[in-house]
Amino acid sequence: MASSLTGAAEPDDAGRFSTARRLWGRVLLFCLVPGLLSVDLVNGALNPPGRSGGAPTAAAQVSPGTIVRGLLTLIAVVLVLRASAPGLRPMKRGFLTLATCGVLGPLLGFLRGGSLHDVMADLMDLSKILFAPGMITMFVLVYRRTRLALEDVLAAIALTGAFAGLSIVVTYLLGIGLATYGWQQSGFKGLFISQNELGLTLGISLFATVQSLLSTGKLRYLLACLLTVPGMLMLGTRAAALGAFIAPAGVLAINAGRFASKRSRLGTVALAILLFGGLIAGGFWEYKNVQEQHFVQEKFRALVSEDVVLVRGLLLVGAVQYIGHRSFAPNAFGEGSVRYQRGLAQTLHLPMEGKSAEVDWLDLFGAYGAVFAVVLYAYYGSFLKRSRVLGPAYGKPVRLTALMMLGWLLAHSVVAGHALGPMPAGTLAPLLSYIWFLSATSEKSVPILGSVPSPGVESA
Repeated sequence: MASSLTGAAEPDDAGRFSTARRLWGRVLLFCLVPGLLSVDLVNGALNPPGRSGGAPTAAAQVSPGTIVRGLLTLIAVVLVLRASAPGLRPMKRGFLTLATCGVLGPLLGFLRGGSLHDVMADLMDLSKILFAPGMITMFVLVYRRTRLALEDVLAAIALTGAFAGLSIVVTYLLGIGLATYGWQQSGFKGLFISQNELGLTLGISLFATVQSLLSTGKLRYLLACLLTVPGMLMLGTRAAALGAFIAPAGVLAINAGRFASKRSRLGTVALAILLFGGLIAGGFWEYKNVQEQHFVQEKFRALVSEDVVLVRGLLLVGAVQYIGHRSFAPNAFGEGSVRYQRGLAQTLHLPMEGKSAEVDWLDLFGAYGAVFAVVLYAYYGSFLKRSRVLGPAYGKPVRLTALMMLGWLLAHSVVAGHALGPMPAGTLAPLLSYIWFLSATSEKSVPILGSVPSPGVESA
């Protein structure tokens, strides 16, 4: 493979082949990241929350998103089992370990009296958690066969936020969407069902968009910012509202040295000033919206008061009580999400059939056991160390931006929830996969964001 990149007898043919591979890689990347948002829009149009009764539990009906992402997860499993390259063995072991640990809970729940319907619902719920690790593995295979640059990866993530933000604005103008908090008529989420996953996804995307704007100076990333931020502010969740300011401010801060450098282009500085002005304008817009909506004021007031404990306090206490009364086996290996949610609802004497604690680590512990929860967080945590490869390759600001994106995901997962589902974790998956790929192939430094680090060369 290396010879085809360094000195081919027919350079024109080799160049066309290389361009075709990269183009194919881009098509696949953009279909699997921003393209999947269209599935969520179709899902929301066919099964809006007002018709389904709110956020679905693990036993909810099958949706187009569940089917498509479940099939992609199965494809990832098949590809992992068929992959034989020595460099892929650690990734292969990691994904198969996650899948094995996750399946133990539903099987144990079935052996303890669960129904086949419950097992199927558990496996559908598990497929949502395994979707991002599956996509990480799949993207590694894509990067091995194409000439994708890191800018392609960040562009796909940026387009995800721009597409979501544009859909919120367009559906609002057309009057066909739903309020984020329907009982208060506060915020607007368009045709999307889960506002929490959507808000987190938009924040992750905005990190990538601003960093790409500052690294390349291309106006298309400024347009992506202008499409993403209004959608975040209109959504009205705390994660979206905070992310609309934390992401640009954080990325601007870590790129401060770029503006002081004499090599910095005047255009990049001008774009940064324009972005900072937009940040201030957005702040005034959000302040005006908060002043007009009492419900949103109370949500933000809870962040700086003891009332924040009461938001999910009852669910957390109920989940801890329920888990504390279980035996060793379900606590270690789980009992399936349906059985866990049903037990929590009964512990709290809730009128609904099942309820989760809405905090990822606790729900993972309750449904799939401590072993799976620890392995899953260790899996994501391993990318914190692997991200060091981005420093010499693309510069410190790019690495810090990647860390902020991963940190934003994990922090939301620890303190709230809805972070490790298909939409937010799946949006971050191509970047984590690229980090793993660069680390595994041990490529030399790449000076700029748009360079291609010879991804066709396999490690020995």
